[in-house]
Amino acid sequence: MARNVQKRLGDVLFEQGVVTERQINEVLRRREKGEKIGEALIRFGYCTDSQIVDALESSLGIKRVNIQLLFIDESVLKLLDEEFVTKTKIMPINIHGRRIVIATNDPLDFPTIENVRLRTGMNVETVLATKNDIETAISRYYGFSKTLKSLGIDTKTVCKDPSKIADEVQKAFDKTEREIDYVKEIELKKWKRSNELLDKYNRDMTFADAFPEFAKFYDSIVVPAKGRLTKG
Repeated sequence: MARNVQKRLGDVLFEQGVVTERQINEVLRRREKGEKIGEALIRFGYCTDSQIVDALESSLGIKRVNIQLLFIDESVLKLLDEEFVTKTKIMPINIHGRRIVIATNDPLDFPTIENVRLRTGMNVETVLATKNDIETAISRYYGFSKTLKSLGIDTKTVCKDPSKIADEVQKAFDKTEREIDYVKEIELKKWKRSNELLDKYNRDMTFADAFPEFAKFYDSIVVPAKGRLTKG
């Protein structure tokens, strides 16, 4: 089945004059395992990503979109995980009722489209975008969302009002800075206390008998505290 799907894409590119039959046959013979014919044609230098998308738009009548001009809601992103969209080179961009809209540079990749349907339980509508634009969007939306969450920022809030992103990030950094200062203060107190105990030990060699837990205290608290303060 996959082979027929790939030949269909090759036929479209041939009919549109993007590549020759010889180039298609060569790529079908020499492409890497699991590599799509479009990706292989680009790798061999026989066409560009944009040429493939233009040819598919002209031949199939599928709309081409500029993902960079779109705002994609987090509710759409949650439907497909980052690992899946990165592997399949698709980008979910919208939802219309029970239909999910995905951007792809290969609308003839029916196994992937069926996989999206099964994963989401929704009908699938495809629009065209270049592979580069799709990869940029994946990095922008999935990567940025992870960064915001790691900072403790409510992604739903900033998605509704993107103008709040800068303020929320600044608040997160200020909070982190205060927490670091607090931890440093606590560690410094522990360090000073350990030095007091060490001074007492140096003055009184019976300290080890009086404080049998000193070695344990030093190894578990003093050494880690010194390391963190040195790094900070």
